[in-house]
Amino acid sequence: LNWHCTMFHLYRPCLLMFVCWTFQGSALVCQHCEFNQCGALGGIKEVNCGPGQWFCEVDFVNGKAVTKGCADKDVTKIPAGYIPVDGNKLKTCKEQQNGILKHCYCKKNRCNAKEKAFTSSKSDIHGSCMLLSALSLIFISII
Repeated sequence: LNWHCTMFHLYRPCLLMFVCWTFQGSALVCQHCEFNQCGALGGIKEVNCGPGQWFCEVDFVNGKAVTKGCADKDVTKIPAGYIPVDGNKLKTCKEQQNGILKHCYCKKNRCNAKEKAFTSSKSDIHGSCMLLSALSLIFISII
């Protein structure tokens, strides 16, 4: 019994350091910018979210990010009405006012960094198909 107590006392500082290191590295990292500073030079910074903050968020107006940051602690799950982007449940958005306003949540480090990540690739594919069809018709009419 004495040997076990001695070993515990020897390894206790290591155990404490390991626990602190583990929890320090587990904070969610999000980009943060205040209203309309997301496009300004030096307007975006990375922040470590606090305990109980599980999501990054981003607000869009007319397709441009206007605010980014860590979601409030009271957001413990994705609220109703948010739709996964391209089926990815880790990135969800809700549009209002006919798509002029969009609010999104995501759940990985720096996931709110790229604005294009919150637009559906289906519209890009649709646009590419339309362009390819138009070019095909032009090519066929030349031949």
